[in-house]
Amino acid sequence: MDDRSIIPASTAIETFRDSGYKSTASALAELIDNSIEADADNIQIIAFEKEIEGRHRIATKISEIMVYDDGGGMPESVLEICLQFGNGTRLATREGIGRFGIGLPNATVSQCKRVEVYSWQNERCFYTYLDVDEVKNESQHDVNSVQPVAMPERLLRSIKGTVGKSGTIILWKSCDRLDVSRAKTLFKRVEKELCRSYRHFLDSDDTYGRHRDIKLIN
Repeated sequence: MDDRSIIPASTAIETFRDSGYKSTASALAELIDNSIEADADNIQIIAFEKEIEGRHRIATKISEIMVYDDGGGMPESVLEICLQFGNGTRLATREGIGRFGIGLPNATVSQCKRVEVYSWQNERCFYTYLDVDEVKNESQHDVNSVQPVAMPERLLRSIKGTVGKSGTIILWKSCDRLDVSRAKTLFKRVEKELCRSYRHFLDSDDTYGRHRDIKLIN
């Protein structure tokens, strides 16, 4: 039987990849918006690099990008829809700074082929993921199930300071559409985005936004 879905996932996913985000920094800003909405005090953007052997020299290149926050974390019911396109928990409100909770999958696929999400509350950690190649090759239409997992120790070791009792990690993998290759360059661009979009959250004046500690780590 022909696929008569309103949105055929295997072809639509490439359209989503091409939409909306003018830079890697602006895509990361979407995730920072979500962390601020989750009432996080500490947000860390961590870039993992690997060595690539070129014709004349060995260069470093970003392989994964992780965003950690110590916000309230996501319960299973929210984690189940956090990677659904066009869905979210804030669709009925125009309060807040994010795109009403729907930006995570859009921002992600504009930069990479796979995202993994870990979120924990009350010492219980849950996990889900989205993989572009799986959606395309397997004509996947349903989101992946949420699974209880152990805390991701490899990722937690990269966090500076104490890990929150609740929180979320977003991990971008198979990063094939970044507009920079090195963490140093990425962080320079993210810093500009932070100063432009989050100045009220970075200064000591809480009149327009409570201070948040946002770190860039390599």
